[in-house]
Amino acid sequence: MKFWLDKGTDGFRMDVIPFISKDQSFPDYRTITTAAPNTSMHRVRSSMITLQEMNREVLSKYDVMTVGEAFGVTLEQTPLLVDERRNELNMIFHFDVVRLDRGEAWRWKPWTLPDLKAIYGRFDKGLDVHSWHTVFLSNHDNPRAVSHFGEDSPSIVCHLRKLWRQCC
Repeated sequence: MKFWLDKGTDGFRMDVIPFISKDQSFPDYRTITTAAPNTSMHRVRSSMITLQEMNREVLSKYDVMTVGEAFGVTLEQTPLLVDERRNELNMIFHFDVVRLDRGEAWRWKPWTLPDLKAIYGRFDKGLDVHSWHTVFLSNHDNPRAVSHFGEDSPSIVCHLRKLWRQCC
């Protein structure tokens, strides 16, 4: 991290941040994930010490921004990673919006604009002035935003290409 920060990097996006550390007793993975998949052995609590050390030893010495991809982290757990008084990350990506249209077994389910708005409203109400939250609609693990939330049928794409050629 120091190498890149000394070169002028302004921050880091950290992939799968809840999984960066594990319970050092190394319990049997199958019994934990079967019983409670969102409280498995490598979740938020075991990551905090690593993040506090990373912040103390490196990040706090630079003017940088950090964001962690936080699959499985609940709204209630968010301050454990981003509350500015804890000196860990600046913000995290939650997956509530990109999972809006996923039901049982990740199958598509219908959604409405008020459903989308409610997710952001919940985060606005659930986090205080010490915790930032992000607004993001897609990442490398999910469909493009236009495909996920909009219309990407061949006829629409063809029409948009024609418009683009006419004006640009």
